[in-house]
This record gives sequence, structure tokens and C-alpha cells, in this order.
Amino acid sequence: MADNTYKCKNCGSIMKFDVKSQNLKCPNCDTEEEITSGVGIVFEHALNDEAVSRTQIQDDSLQMSTFKCNGCGAEVQVPATITATDCPYCGAKYVLSSKQEKIITPDGVIPFKIQGADVKDIFMKWIKGRMMAPGKLKKMYESGGLKGIYIPYWTFDADVRCFYTADGGNDVKVEKRDSQGNKYTTTEIRWTSTSGTIFRQFDDITICATKTIKKKDIEAIEPFDTINLLEPYSPKFFSGFMAEHYTYPMIDAHKDAVKIMQSYMHKEAEKDVLKRYDHVRATIIHPEYRNETYKHVMVPIYMMHYDYQGKKYDVYINGVTGKIKGKYPKSAMKITAIVIAIILGLLLMGSWLGCFGNKYSKSDDYNTSETYSERSGNYGYNPDDGFNFDDGYYLDYEYDNDFDDAYNSNGDVGGYDEYGECDL
Repeated sequence: MADNTYKCKNCGSIMKFDVKSQNLKCPNCDTEEEITSGVGIVFEHALNDEAVSRTQIQDDSLQMSTFKCNGCGAEVQVPATITATDCPYCGAKYVLSSKQEKIITPDGVIPFKIQGADVKDIFMKWIKGRMMAPGKLKKMYESGGLKGIYIPYWTFDADVRCFYTADGGNDVKVEKRDSQGNKYTTTEIRWTSTSGTIFRQFDDITICATKTIKKKDIEAIEPFDTINLLEPYSPKFFSGFMAEHYTYPMIDAHKDAVKIMQSYMHKEAEKDVLKRYDHVRATIIHPEYRNETYKHVMVPIYMMHYDYQGKKYDVYINGVTGKIKGKYPKSAMKITAIVIAIILGLLLMGSWLGCFGNKYSKSDDYNTSETYSERSGNYGYNPDDGFNFDDGYYLDYEYDNDFDDAYNSNGDVGGYDEYGECDL
């Protein structure tokens, strides 16, 4: 199959996939063309030795390739994993079908559902929520630009019959005696060996098939609804966007999917035991997998890579849900300002508490032997015992547990006047 551009039948301009209409659309005259697949359905393939061989990654598919632009004649180099791109000279949109066929053609596609304007709003809202981010970062959208790209996934189905063994425990009240012969009741767990069989049908366990994005980053913007949103593959969905072929082999992805299935089955086995017992432990599962199938699909994301003061940062947005994950630089100036504000706030709070807690009313019967007067009240404070909320009418304060050390006859030691008001 030749590398494709899709020209408008009306004016000859290059058409691209329009998110709003979900059709090909001419940016010049707004002519639309409905996207249909010759296949019409999304195929799922039996998982067997032939499938493993068919999905192996060929060495030449991981090499830089070159194609000639039909629009301007430029020789364009394409990164190893890219299967849809733009000509950097004239902007023509290309779907590199011949490159896709060196591996396998996708079985289905989830088209983009979020338009460029909405993506900008999502990005700006995310940036505004990053208190530590430098102000210049808001301009990164215009300078770097979030680009739409389809990335590859594998999906796996299976019917699982799982035999398990476990220990089930029930709570039992037991009467005992202590060392002095007194009776008391306690609860103990009595364990019993048990077993059972559970069944589970798995539909579309999804595993990302690219190594160019870190696993934790792509998982942060999942899920992609491959059950309800998947369309039969057509290269026309890729026109105007970038696309990447898989770099994670199907056989490795299948191992990951099996681990996910086993985790589900282990939890289901424990739930089954807990229907009969109060506790469960030592659960061991023995799953059998039947009717295993897989498919290769493409899902939409927006991504941006940018440099800031010599460091690289990435932002990813789910092209359907708008869920965003990104890294951003921290502004040293903003961090310093926040730290200073916190310190000043703590100092002011401490000063306020000092003034508030050190008020007292002058009386003729101070009790210097007690920590604070029994008549103290109205939020009286003591360094050792804290605030006193007992009923009373006077507020006596003692410093260092020694009234004579706290106040001299003039009542002005430690910055306090004769009424105990803090002099700040």
C-alpha cells in the first residue's frame, strides 16, 4: 500500500481528520468526507504460536526511514517508530501505510474526541494549578505546542477457570483464666483448609505497546475505553496527526496481561472464601486460560516535550477524557517566597499567642506557690499546662514557674508592663 495523503475532491487541499465531525475535512473549503472502513468490524485474533510469530518486531521497522513528499518533492526523514506525520516543508499530512505493514496493521482505532482549543484550556487550567511553576511556563503551549499522536496498545481476552486452595478462619469466643485464676473471654481464629473453583471472563485487558513513554506516565492518563469507543481501522483517522507503531512485542504484553488476570482471580478467590468464613489466608490459585484472543489498537493522546533551563519536561493528555499528567519546573523564587511567608506567619502567630496568653489582671492575692491561680480563667495560659478554661474572673500568669522571677515590683520584666500587656 502506498503512503497516503487525502486530497479534497473540491479544491485539492490536503484533508485531515476533524475531531468535531469525526470525518475527514478540508481546512480550505470545509468539504467533509465520511470515514468508513472496508472491513467494517474490529477483528480479534486467536493467541497462538502463529500470532506470536506474526507480531514479532522486524529490525528494519526500528530504523529511521525516508519518504518523498508528493506535494513539494522534499526528502523527509521519519523517526523509527512514526507511521503518520506532516511534511515539515509544506505541511502535507502523510499516513505511512507501507511502514505500518512492516509490522501489522492495527485492528481498531479510538479517534480523538478533544479538539485543539479544548486541549489548550486543559493545559492552561493545569498550569494555573501548579503554584510552584514559573510564570513563563504558561507560554510553553504556544512555543512548544501539544501535538496529537496515536499510540499503540494490545488488548487481551480470555475465559478463565480457576481452582484455588486457601485457609478459611472463623472467630470463636474462648474462655480462659489469667495467672491469678480469674476467668476472661477472648476471641481466637480457628483455621480450616478449604478449596473451590471460580470463573471469570476477561474482555480487553489493555497493555501499552510503546516504550517511548514511561509506564507510570501513560498509566496516569488511562483508561482508554477500547470496548465502547473502538472503530474499525482506517488510515484516514490518522490524517493530520502523528502515529507510532508498537515497540513492545505482543508476547511480552501478554505476560503482563496474565499477571493482571491472576491478580483479579486471587482477589475473587479470597472473596469466595469470605462468603463462608470470617478470615482468609494462604490463598493459592491454579488458573486455566481458554479462548484467548488479542488485537492491536491505536489510542489518542496529546503530548508535549519542552526544555526549561536545560532540563526536559513532558506533558501527556488523554485524547478522549482530557485526563492530564505532566512534569514541570519549580520556580526557586516562588518557593522562597512561600517559605518566607510561612515563617512570617508562624512568627506572627507565636507573637499573638504570647501576647494573648500573657495578659493578667492585678490582684492583691497572687498565689506564687501554684502553677497558676485557681481563679484563673478566660483563656489563662501556663507554659507547662497550657490554657486553663476553668470558670473564674482573674487571669494570673506565671513565667518559669516562679512568679518572682517573672515580674519585678514594677511589673516590667520580659517586656511586660504592670498590667502584663506584651510590648511589641
